[in-house]
Amino acid sequence: MNSSMSRAFQTFVKLKYRAPSQLSRSLVSQAFHCQEEWNARLVSPIFQKIKLGEFFVELDKKFSHEYRGSAVDVDIFAQAASSPADCEQLEELLYKLRRTPHTIFSPASTHHAAIRALLKAEEHPEGGEQVHHLVKMLEDRMNYGLFMDDYTTILLLDYMLENKRLLEGARIASQLMFQEESREGPGAVLGNLASWRYCKQARDVPWFFDTENPVDENPGEVIRVRVKGMVPNNYNDEHFDLKDGKIILGKTLVYLNNGDDNLNKSLKCLGFILSDKMDSAKSIEPFTISKEVLEIALDVAKSDDIKEYLSSLQTETNSVDDILLNWCQESLASSEAPIVDNQKKMYKEWSSNRDQMLGKIRVNNRVT
Repeated sequence: MNSSMSRAFQTFVKLKYRAPSQLSRSLVSQAFHCQEEWNARLVSPIFQKIKLGEFFVELDKKFSHEYRGSAVDVDIFAQAASSPADCEQLEELLYKLRRTPHTIFSPASTHHAAIRALLKAEEHPEGGEQVHHLVKMLEDRMNYGLFMDDYTTILLLDYMLENKRLLEGARIASQLMFQEESREGPGAVLGNLASWRYCKQARDVPWFFDTENPVDENPGEVIRVRVKGMVPNNYNDEHFDLKDGKIILGKTLVYLNNGDDNLNKSLKCLGFILSDKMDSAKSIEPFTISKEVLEIALDVAKSDDIKEYLSSLQTETNSVDDILLNWCQESLASSEAPIVDNQKKMYKEWSSNRDQMLGKIRVNNRVT
């Protein structure tokens, strides 16, 4: 599929698989975005005189030829990036930094800035692919080393839910499972809602984007190379090696639903079925299953045995979306203010640390 057809298909998916219109508002308050405090980073003298295009050329030379690119250089670029072109260059720099010893010095501010830059670029008149790139980068930890924190988890999931990006929201939520993040707080409940909406409305949409499915130009050619001491090619850790979207979604639902109430157990049961863990699904302590969840579970169940088990459960009628949405609102009502206060402190701390690091570099350069 060529790029224009791919974009057309992605637009079709966005329009077809929409969340209910009344639920399209942002779940976080305007204050959550901390826009004034975030913009304050650009007051630093380094950002007043930097020309990002020229800076990229300089950094690209450092990484490609001189092998002396640094984590602080990439952090500065990430803080200043905003356009789709900037973000394309930022993606390249993150990739190159990951291949140097300096990657271990990457500050948390780089991850945060990269995520905010890509979201901003998505809304740019020339944007539209940045969210896809962001999802792929978060999942390709080895090559990009990009991770979410509590704040950016909420920021991302709220963006996906508000903009009806069902697939991307579910894939962001799966990172909570992969990284074994906390199952408490707003990030977890937002992730649960995002996973449910994808499962309910768009589960037939392929989990991976077209650009992530490589074409084998020589399907009949098989080359086997034995390397002493290496893990066999067919080894699968059933976690980071997972490539089946339904299993990933299932594991995410299992991970995020560890409560004792009927809805948690209903979604956990559905997660086990999606993950092909039928014995685990049947081992859940007695519960009343939501009819909405039961309908999907029966649809995805592969065996008559598990369908018979599901049909034997008592049912209840409720709106899963409304319940999960209410959980999100309650969690944000109690947690948003302290999260915002902490993030504002982090912005000041990051700027101070960056200025100190740049000061040390200037001193060292004068000495040498």
